Amino acid sequence: MDNLQKKWGEKVMVKIVLDAGHGLSTPGKRTPSGESEWSFNDKVVLAAINKLREYENVDILRVDDPTGKTDISLNDRTNKANAFNADVYIACHHNANTGTWGPWTGIEIYTYDHPQANPKSEEIAKVIHPLVVKAVGIQDRGLKKQNFHVLRETSMPAILIEGGFMDSYIDINVMRDNSKLEAHGEAIAAGLVQYFGLKLKVAVKNYLSIGDTGKEVKQLQENLIKVGFKLDADSNFGPITENAVKAFKTSNGLLVDGLYGPATKAKLENAVKPKPIPKTTPPKGTLYTVQVGVFSDKEHAERLAKELKSIGYSVYIIES
Repeated sequence: MDNLQKKWGEKVMVKIVLDAGHGLSTPGKRTPSGESEWSFNDKVVLAAINKLREYENVDILRVDDPTGKTDISLNDRTNKANAFNADVYIACHHNANTGTWGPWTGIEIYTYDHPQANPKSEEIAKVIHPLVVKAVGIQDRGLKKQNFHVLRETSMPAILIEGGFMDSYIDINVMRDNSKLEAHGEAIAAGLVQYFGLKLKVAVKNYLSIGDTGKEVKQLQENLIKVGFKLDADSNFGPITENAVKAFKTSNGLLVDGLYGPATKAKLENAVKPKPIPKTTPPKGTLYTVQVGVFSDKEHAERLAKELKSIGYSVYIIES
């Protein structure tokens, strides 16, 4: 974990692989009532992806078929993950016992059963496991080890989550509850956020509101003054500025919420734009005089007059 946290501190992208096990039509991977395991796995993976997208510097690769139509081979899944140079591989599954309804229940997470297994796999499992158990609300079957392909053939830390038994008349109630499957996926994301130290994306604020200060607030206040509001351009968006914004929005048919956003800004800037001077057509018969120069020396005036006459202008010298 220390190396990964160091990478994160250097703003290196954290690469996460998510794998909804099997496909919609994979033989045998169904509840006793015929529901596909992949349909449960898919909802968990989607919830995890949606939550992880709220965080900075995260690159996500899904290695199963997002439509479920094709059961991508295990080789293809792990090859894609290895080529992606991922930091972690999370396989999402749901368990089965006898294939007929029974009382067995619980969640378990697997890591690779080998002396040379990546120790970070177990570190990640220890972070995610209690969060998933709490979110789903069924029995904790603990952490286990196995020689599963996705644990053995991946070059990064990898875990496989069994999110309950599809043939359990206890666990099936959770799997049929979309809010529980969503909570399951979000718990996986929360564990990854905790392990990698991920930071939420900073939302870009594109409006001014009460409490804001600075040049943009001052410009807003100056424009409000130009359209007739009485307030000081003190760069502080206080109650008086907020009331002026509300009044302006009311008079312009905008949503009255006290926020100075893009639509309000466009209306106000249009209102303070200088109005173009209308063109007027002079009445017929109007004469225009063009004065070319003023001279203190008559000789200079006569010389210019001569030049202008030579090119066809009517010229008069006026003494004043």
